[in-house]
Amino acid sequence: MKSPETLLPATLPTSLPEPAASSRRTLLSLLGLALLCLPLFFFRLGAWALFDADEGRYAEIPRAMLQNGDWVTPMLNGVKFFDKPPLLYWLSAICYQIFGVNEFGARFVPALAATLAVFGTYGLGRRMFGARAGLWSAIILATSLGWPIMGRAVLTDMLVSSLTFLSIAFWWIGRSEISKPTASQRTAFWLFFGFWTALALGVLAKGPVAVVLTFGTIGTYALLSGDWKSLGSQSWKGWAGGFLWGCFIAAPWFFVVQGRNPEYFKAFWIDQNFGRFMGILAEQDHANGPLYFVEFLPILLLPWTIFAPHAIFAGWKKIFKAPRDRSEKERALLFLLGGGAFITLFFTGSSSKLVTYILPVVPMMAIALGAYFDWLQTHKKSGRAPRIAAFILALLCVAGGVAGWVAAPPALQKIGVSASSALVVSAAMLGWGACLIFCGIKANLRAIFAATAGGFTVVFALATGLISEIAPALTTPRLLQTIRPGLDANGELLSVGFTQSLSFYTGRRVAMVGRPDEMRAAVNLLPEAEKNRYFMLDESDLKPYFGKKTPVYIVLRSSRKKSETERKKIDALGGDFAPVARNSRFTILGNVAARRVTPPQIGE
Repeated sequence: MKSPETLLPATLPTSLPEPAASSRRTLLSLLGLALLCLPLFFFRLGAWALFDADEGRYAEIPRAMLQNGDWVTPMLNGVKFFDKPPLLYWLSAICYQIFGVNEFGARFVPALAATLAVFGTYGLGRRMFGARAGLWSAIILATSLGWPIMGRAVLTDMLVSSLTFLSIAFWWIGRSEISKPTASQRTAFWLFFGFWTALALGVLAKGPVAVVLTFGTIGTYALLSGDWKSLGSQSWKGWAGGFLWGCFIAAPWFFVVQGRNPEYFKAFWIDQNFGRFMGILAEQDHANGPLYFVEFLPILLLPWTIFAPHAIFAGWKKIFKAPRDRSEKERALLFLLGGGAFITLFFTGSSSKLVTYILPVVPMMAIALGAYFDWLQTHKKSGRAPRIAAFILALLCVAGGVAGWVAAPPALQKIGVSASSALVVSAAMLGWGACLIFCGIKANLRAIFAATAGGFTVVFALATGLISEIAPALTTPRLLQTIRPGLDANGELLSVGFTQSLSFYTGRRVAMVGRPDEMRAAVNLLPEAEKNRYFMLDESDLKPYFGKKTPVYIVLRSSRKKSETERKKIDALGGDFAPVARNSRFTILGNVAARRVTPPQIGE
């Protein structure tokens, strides 16, 4: 009879089969990314008030949608607001119904969009350069300074940037699937379905710019690589089916809003898109120089910018080969760099420039850097360049920590904020620098990468505590809470210059004094009586409020010096107003009736 040992195979498997092991690694990578995103995008997401003007504006419009029951025409302080399409407003309004009308609900959509882009970066990086490169690329994006900052801001830019990047990612992965000898038509169908869906939602998020950036990136790749056949690599009956599906998603709202508001076409398509880009608006906003994006892109990518020079030097030769000599990875690198260059140059040509416009470039550069780290690891090249970069970053961390330790306490004292959180952040910066020095000395690439990403995550998470302590000195809720008794006693609230968050926090329309800024076109279409009531030209129009027997409050914004100047103008007109509440950015004046209900509580 055979012994039990002879019944066993000669060699036992020492690990999972390759497909199972790969699936397990993928699952662990996705779980790790989810855990990384929690402190970066969602920790203390609603811990501080909305910052004016942008956060107040884009949080108030969906609140008004819920209040008015009108999901077609965006309204801001009782005026039609056609600067942006409605996707952010719709999603935020849904979040308000789930989480309540609060800061967390307002910021949830940008945070979720930023998180989805991190996972999209993992997917695209994995397809282009392998599983490890995909994971490193996603970590780089999540820990690049601009991404978590913008992922916590109530703006349309993160939503449209993430959707634009996802549409680009779906296209490349679909192209790669079609070009495989064992291509799956079913898989390719769903990839291009994702491409057109993300693109259409991008149009609903901010307009035609999503189409320009997406097809500009694809076209630039085809032009530089000579890979023209990739433009026809769609399994979904070519471009026609996808185009019709995209129109089905994006077009209906544009037709409905135009039908209800004849002025929409000029306000959005002519003024906000063509006019703003070409600089032909009567009052042009965000005019910056031609090197604006070159200056800010390295800041968006910090701390990984420090590693970029060697990555560029090591990889530039790979993309300048003859098209037939390029490998698929080199084509992928050309796609990323060409797309980043197109987006940057496109907005450089615009008369209106904001750093948020080039956010879609950040995930592209993150994947290129992830491929660089993967190349270093594969070829065991963890030598001088990464060590030097680690030491430079450590020096910056130590310098920042020391500067924060010295400068933060007196600066925060001026606005009445404790320096404890700032000192904790400064200490974390010093610890981050020490960790980088240790890893650089050890010359371990994985350790350097982990120290860079981990140190950033810890410092950023701690910095949210500092922001939550500073925010009350720069935002309106605490001041409005002070005057709440007067507002509840049938008091009126006015604003010299429109402070957007006032409507969000009070749930009421606010009369304003001065230029109506982004609402100016819509204000001109109002009936004269309504315009005079809610949009006064200057301080002299405040005279009807002088001597009122009911509480009246006037919000003055910006610097203390400017607030005092505005107050003197009101006093010169014979107004009976005096300060009742103040922080570092706002002063609230009250008339005699207001001061009787709310005794002055001036905080220096």
